[in-house]
Amino acid sequence: MIEWEIWISFRRKTVRIHQQRARRPCFGEMIQIDGSPHNWFEGRGDACCLIVFIDDATSYIVHMQFFPSETSLGLVKK
Repeated sequence: MIEWEIWISFRRKTVRIHQQRARRPCFGEMIQIDGSPHNWFEGRGDACCLIVFIDDATSYIVHMQFFPSETSLGLVKK
C-alpha cells in the first residue's frame, strides 16, 4: 500500500516526559491547596466541596474543610 501510495505512514509524535519537581525540603515551605467537589453526604445533605491544605515536604494534611463550592473565598474564611 505504501508503494502504491494508498497509505502514507506518519511519524509518531515524540512523547515529552516532564521532570518531576523536587519536593520542598522543610515542613511549611509550600502548602498545596486542592478542592474536590463531590456529593460527600450521599444525598443526606447538599453537594459540597472539600478543600484540603497539604504540606509539600511531608504530604501532611494541614487543614481540610467543607465549603458550598470551590472558590477562592472559601480559602480566606475561617
